[in-house]
Amino acid sequence: MLSINLITFMTSLIEQLKNVFQLTKNEADIYLYGLTVSAFTAQDISRSKNIPRPTVYHVLETLIQKGLILKTVTNQRTSFCATSPDRLPSIIENEKNKIQSRAQSLEEILPALFQKNSNVSNSFVSTHYEGLAGIKLLFEEALYAKNRSWDVIAPSQNILRQVDKTYAQYIYNT
Repeated sequence: MLSINLITFMTSLIEQLKNVFQLTKNEADIYLYGLTVSAFTAQDISRSKNIPRPTVYHVLETLIQKGLILKTVTNQRTSFCATSPDRLPSIIENEKNKIQSRAQSLEEILPALFQKNSNVSNSFVSTHYEGLAGIKLLFEEALYAKNRSWDVIAPSQNILRQVDKTYAQYIYNT
């Protein structure tokens, strides 16, 4: 019973870390591992968590960039430690300040961006076709369009299979 509660607690903690710091499961898992030891190596994590070492190095670099892991090199040996939980609010505060700065910069350049965009006519057209009749209409319009370039979002399977063979042959031959 205790182990089930611990697993549930750890799963919940990982999910919360993923949400708060926009982490992947591996990132959250490695950060939590780091909190349980004073220092660790990539090999320690790789063995403990059964994660390939190249993946561990990538995750550690990401966590370092986010400020959640610290890297130290002594005697040509690289080790890592997790940032103390009491530092986490300052990481969030720094992120908040960066976002506010970016928002302020955006506000300053928005008028110039709108001015630049006002000279362009927005000729983008989107049309939604449904069902067999829609598929047929789509092909008819494509065949007789002035501009021969079309972007179509369709199922990965061949949509011509949805129409009768005679019509599909007609489209194919045209």
